[in-house]
Amino acid sequence: MAHVTELGYIGLGVKDLAAWKDFAANILGLQIVDEGEHDRCYLRMDYWHHRFVVHANGSDDLEYLGFRVANAEAFHAMQRQLSEAGIKFRVGSDDEAVERRVLEVLKLSDPDGNPVEIFHSPEVHARKPFHPGRPMHGRFHTDAGGLGHCIVRERDVTAAHRFYSQLGMQGGVEYKIRMGQHVMPITFMHCNDRQHTVAFGIGGM
Repeated sequence: MAHVTELGYIGLGVKDLAAWKDFAANILGLQIVDEGEHDRCYLRMDYWHHRFVVHANGSDDLEYLGFRVANAEAFHAMQRQLSEAGIKFRVGSDDEAVERRVLEVLKLSDPDGNPVEIFHSPEVHARKPFHPGRPMHGRFHTDAGGLGHCIVRERDVTAAHRFYSQLGMQGGVEYKIRMGQHVMPITFMHCNDRQHTVAFGIGGM
């Protein structure tokens, strides 16, 4: 079965790009990469060109989640797998792949409409060290775990579980969280050694 290997990048739409740059550098400790594009900036946290793209489009919302596959062979195997599962997708154009700094990219959506991208071969700057936006102490490494993990909105948890399973992720309800009078069974799904790559089922999320 073809499977994604990590959460590679995230795109965010924001209203105040300057405020996000300040937050990213001075709170999160990310490195800002500004390449002269008035509508966006890039945020580094390792040797990749970027892990976040912050788009100044006013949405204040998720723009896309980018999941990596190992290589071109896995990329084409994923297309066959999605087709057999009846999941609609389209192959991104060369220009769209260049914009994401990858060789090839697929565009699709999960059951709740969250934009998802699947890609291979990201642009890596192995000789360009990561410089955090503020002094930091610690030894965090993205390593094989990728960017990390995220929580996404999913009204139909069963459909979401089925969708992310088709990307090769595993997991399910691992524990329940009490929120007032309600007990929320949270679904965690992973594709590598991280505890989870995506999670959903928290109230209205």
